[in-house]
Amino acid sequence: MFGSSKEMLESSLLPDMPKSNATRIVIGRSINDFVRRVNQFMQHFQGRKIGSFRMAFNVDDSEHYVSIDRWISFAISRGVEKIDLLFPNKPYNLEKGHKLYVFPFNLFSEADALTLRHLTLKRCSIQPPADCNLAGFRNLRSLVLGSSTLRENFMTCLLSRCSLLEELSFRHCWFTTSLEIGGPSLRCLTFFACTIRAEVRIYATNLTSLHLEHFGSLSEISSIETPQLMMIYFDTYSLSEIPWALGQFANFPQLEILDMFMNVLEVEIFQRSNISFNNLKQLRLFIRPEYQTFDPFWVLDILRASPLLQKLSLMFTYPYSCASMIEKSDPGAFTHNELKVIEVGGCVGNWYEVEFVKYLVKHVKTLERLVLSPFWKPYGNSKWRDESCSSWVQSGRDMFREMLRGEFAGRTQLIL
Repeated sequence: MFGSSKEMLESSLLPDMPKSNATRIVIGRSINDFVRRVNQFMQHFQGRKIGSFRMAFNVDDSEHYVSIDRWISFAISRGVEKIDLLFPNKPYNLEKGHKLYVFPFNLFSEADALTLRHLTLKRCSIQPPADCNLAGFRNLRSLVLGSSTLRENFMTCLLSRCSLLEELSFRHCWFTTSLEIGGPSLRCLTFFACTIRAEVRIYATNLTSLHLEHFGSLSEISSIETPQLMMIYFDTYSLSEIPWALGQFANFPQLEILDMFMNVLEVEIFQRSNISFNNLKQLRLFIRPEYQTFDPFWVLDILRASPLLQKLSLMFTYPYSCASMIEKSDPGAFTHNELKVIEVGGCVGNWYEVEFVKYLVKHVKTLERLVLSPFWKPYGNSKWRDESCSSWVQSGRDMFREMLRGEFAGRTQLIL
């Protein structure tokens, strides 16, 4: 409503002072002014309903936390359904011994906060009440916790009270004690760049989506009891985690969508794993290739392991041209009876890419649509990302169109 503190800072930097020093002075003045304006607005606000309350600015002094408590209480009194409290990762006022904002559980009494459906907390101190009284959160549908250290009893306390919780997300969180995650309504569970130093057990019987990104060690997950799991996103720093992960994922009878980030060396492990995905419908692989040793025909092993696959997306995240790769031997006979759509991102016109595409068109008789692009699609994004290939777009289209002339016979749609 009043503009961001960044805009206020840029418009008021002192010209005769180094930017770093000006930042320390002007940020404090801007935030004080901002807090004062919000307080004035609250005093004159006549609306009876607040749907969403979102706070995201650089608080430089804990004295403002009293005002934030007042704003939250104000939103609760008007039936707020969504609250986002997003504090910065690095407070400006480090010299004063900056303390994290303590989330005010006491404000969310059962009588006042039953309208709350969605809650996001970033860089807050989460200290649940000793008596585990979280009755005010019983209608919560989604919870996102970011950059937080979670106490031993918090999740047990929360999940026992929030029987309607459908989405749970941890981002840059630290777990130092055992963690059990479950609930009759939980559908989506996300771990993003979390540090886990304890055992984790997932027993959500109705969970359909599991997101494990930049995950430290899957070995910390002692058990995953999710018979309805349909979609997994998986990305790990550890090469040794791949065989364990593939073995686990193959055990989910309902798994239809699998997205994975992989290196070329991890691809070789995939080939040796001898695992089948008998119900998989959609597979998207984000690959960091080393083109000097890269052979796209390893994809055939994945297709053989996924007999019901309908859509395959290969996203080469750092595409560049390499004409010196050694030619591989003939991959031999291959057929697939369900595959309808193939997308190849990061495809920049290497000769072996053309040969690979020709092979697929020839052997996959059910193929309806083939998409070739120098760009790639990030996870969860329908748009293609430009990796400095803009100059290739027209010349690449013309080259592929010429090299694939006569290969399709009208049964497959080619999109360049």
